Amino acid sequence: MLKNGLPLHTVKGKLITYNTMKMAEELFPADLFIRIHKSFIVSIKKISAFEGNELQVENHRLPVSKHFRAAIESIIKEKTMRTKQ
Repeated sequence: MLKNGLPLHTVKGKLITYNTMKMAEELFPADLFIRIHKSFIVSIKKISAFEGNELQVENHRLPVSKHFRAAIESIIKEKTMRTKQ
């Protein structure tokens, strides 16, 4: 069990879970959520911009780690293509 909780920020407010990030990542549907950093998993629908090493999620700028960058670029490209159709 973790000593500190893992905060989850939702549209309805903040929740605390005692799962690991890995467990949380496995629980969220992969077609709706993406891991962008060792500390962040975000809703793909909430991504509004991707610039440099940061992702804009609503009014928050979040860091993107090198490890997750390629997957994020792929998701953004796919999301852009769907929007243009």
